[in-house]
Amino acid sequence: MVFFWPWDRIDTEESQVTWDKENNLFVVNLMMGNSNHGCLVNLYVDPSKGFIPVKKNLLKLDGTLFRIDENKDFRKADAGLWFPYKYSWYDPRMKFKAEFTMLELSVNKPIKEELFDFDVAKQRAWFEAQKKKSDSNLAKNLEEKAEKKIFHIQIMDPNNDPISEAQVYKNFGVGEGAWQEGFLTSSDKKGHVQLAERLIFTSERERQRGVLLYAKTHDNLAGFLEITAQHMGKQIQWQLKSACKVYGELESSVLEKLNQQLEWTNVYLYRDKYRPDICIVVIGVPGNRVSESLKVDLGNFVIFY
Repeated sequence: MVFFWPWDRIDTEESQVTWDKENNLFVVNLMMGNSNHGCLVNLYVDPSKGFIPVKKNLLKLDGTLFRIDENKDFRKADAGLWFPYKYSWYDPRMKFKAEFTMLELSVNKPIKEELFDFDVAKQRAWFEAQKKKSDSNLAKNLEEKAEKKIFHIQIMDPNNDPISEAQVYKNFGVGEGAWQEGFLTSSDKKGHVQLAERLIFTSERERQRGVLLYAKTHDNLAGFLEITAQHMGKQIQWQLKSACKVYGELESSVLEKLNQQLEWTNVYLYRDKYRPDICIVVIGVPGNRVSESLKVDLGNFVIFY
């Protein structure tokens, strides 16, 4: 059984030995290295076979398992020693397992020279083929997981026809020098939009409560779409409607008492009622004017600033 750490790297204060009554094994829990660079080792030792290790788990410091080594099919040699005729190691991250079987064992006997012959090229070719197969399976699994973390949206007009080049925002920037990173993407010729989860939910709070997306077109259509984690991987149709412009003047009684003017602010636009996170942030409203470039579909809104 391969062991990657020298025994002098054991942190004895963080290591312990317990007894597994069900399997009649000693379990040695070792802390190798330190908290900055190290790993955890679970070593299973069988006292009935001369205290030989039969299994080893390697874990990251956060408890994530990244390798399992295991000895099986123990047989007792003439010299009284126990030897495993089968050995395997498994990587749960890549879902790759390698198994080795010992065909013959001799103790205290000369070894024939021809037994040392080993076709390195042949073994390397086999290993590369197995690795390529494993990498292909891993890539497929990652693609499937990524597909489940995509929001599939089709933007439609009031007649349910697809809209191309509709602009989709999470927040909407206006004014000179305004923050424009709220723009996410534009729809394709068939009105399709694909948005990655990381673009929609930038915090755990947003993931739990959902967010509000905003879309507008050049021909005076606009709309809002509430997105939650339950929408991931599903087909969503988003219908935009005829829009009206939002504009007005903002006042601050506090600033008036200080003889100050409102020069710049963010405006939070809520649909129907106030709900944390379910809003559009109009970034960078200059002066006390809400820009006419913000268009919304008809409905009731609540504005905070």
